Amino acid sequence: MQPDSLEAVHAELERLQPAELLVPETLAPPPWLRDRPGVRSRPPWHFELDTAQRLLCRQFGTRDLAGFGCETLPAAIRAAGCLLQYVHDTQRSAVPHLRGLITERRDETLILDAATRRNLEIETSLAGRPEHTLAGLLDRHATPMGSRLLRRWLQRPLRDRQVRELRLHAIAALIDGGLFEPLHEQLRGSGDVERILARVALRSARPRDLALLRDALLRLPGLLATLQTVDSPRLGALAAACDPHPEVAARLEAALVEAPPVLIRDGGVIAGGFDAELDELRALGENAEQYLLDLETRERERTGLNTLKVGYNRVHGYYSTPQETSTDALARLTAYHWPGNVRELKHTLLRAAIMNRGRPCVERLPDDFERLPAWASSADALMPGMSIREVERSLIEKTLEHFAGNRKMTAEALGVSLKTLYNRLKDYEGSSPEE
Repeated sequence: MQPDSLEAVHAELERLQPAELLVPETLAPPPWLRDRPGVRSRPPWHFELDTAQRLLCRQFGTRDLAGFGCETLPAAIRAAGCLLQYVHDTQRSAVPHLRGLITERRDETLILDAATRRNLEIETSLAGRPEHTLAGLLDRHATPMGSRLLRRWLQRPLRDRQVRELRLHAIAALIDGGLFEPLHEQLRGSGDVERILARVALRSARPRDLALLRDALLRLPGLLATLQTVDSPRLGALAAACDPHPEVAARLEAALVEAPPVLIRDGGVIAGGFDAELDELRALGENAEQYLLDLETRERERTGLNTLKVGYNRVHGYYSTPQETSTDALARLTAYHWPGNVRELKHTLLRAAIMNRGRPCVERLPDDFERLPAWASSADALMPGMSIREVERSLIEKTLEHFAGNRKMTAEALGVSLKTLYNRLKDYEGSSPEE
């Protein structure tokens, strides 16, 4: 709509009661606008006609605005362009749910000035009691959407008699058919779908918003079946234009729990059975102790070590270790892992079996397995019958040889401190491998 005077603008503001009002920074506001709450000053170039047209056409994916019936309303185009720019600035995201413009004309409705609207107490009571307004007396809607629509109709009474008669005929058909109360109950609890969909488009919807959307979509088939039994052209047209979106409803029903929490970070939003990987992670979180017992059993069967244990410490996390350190146990580990999976060896042989005086020398292997010496893929490195000390010494010497005698790189590869490596090498001085 493009009002033709400041008085008409004032009347429209009284009708719409906007929470925010955008005005150019260069505007000299009239008296009734100066103290109005929610006034926001915007740069003058946000109201430029060419900029507004370009921004609106890009948003709606059109070449021009002729299809919206506003090509002859430059002031309205400027206002719409500034509003869209303000939305982009504040939301910092795309707004795909804004798909077009609706043009209203003053000659379609009864013209009421601001004073008349206040005195009629359509939505605002002079005594400050909303329940004593016209909207307060008539509003018995089951959803917030119906309440807002009623207020728009009351604030904008149409002159088109045919539209009014179609509305009245629909109401009479519902009452005469005894369907008014059942329809009201079907709509109750559907939530504010309009605003939920806006939050979905802005990616700010919360779990309970999606649950309300799910409930509304699941009610829709029954609602449409009820409307199809009513002899009303208006209700029939509404039912024909309504898409129940069964795929979306089924997906939301399968994905969400019955009563999700307020925030997604609280957890427990996704229903069981919807995602196999998520179910597995939940089972691990809820039954971690049993999972570790099962893992221990499987590893015992695979390695043939009946004393294999799964443990945990704060330094290395979870690990597996055999309780026996005999040559036969070492040989079984060697035969199972080498040549084979070095990562599994990290959690078994080198963190548990290589012991010296009851203390581990090699704490861990680096995560970058490409740095491991070439001999690590050969079964010749660990031969059945070698003692624990011989295995340890062979590991250190082969790694040191791989890094051309560089002790720092050797210590890093073995995951020990440089001091520990130095002490081990010092212990080996003067001793022979057969010792």
